[in-house]
Amino acid sequence: MILREAKIGSIFLVTSAWHMRRSVEAFEAAGLRVTAAPTSVMREMELTPTDFVSTIQSWVTAYFAAHESVGLMWYRWR
Repeated sequence: MILREAKIGSIFLVTSAWHMRRSVEAFEAAGLRVTAAPTSVMREMELTPTDFVSTIQSWVTAYFAAHESVGLMWYRWR
């Protein structure tokens, strides 16, 4: 591993908040200490009735959530 050869034992991990949990686990499994620095963090908003109507964006969000969940399972079971 490039970081190990350079004697680097800790990193700041900058990635999308969607990927952060899986990314942190992958780098920690490689023996690194990780400080998470997520980007594109979603903030809490007040819900309205239209928030429960399906939109293209809601399907995209659901896809990324499912993708990351499957990715977490893959990393843990391999």
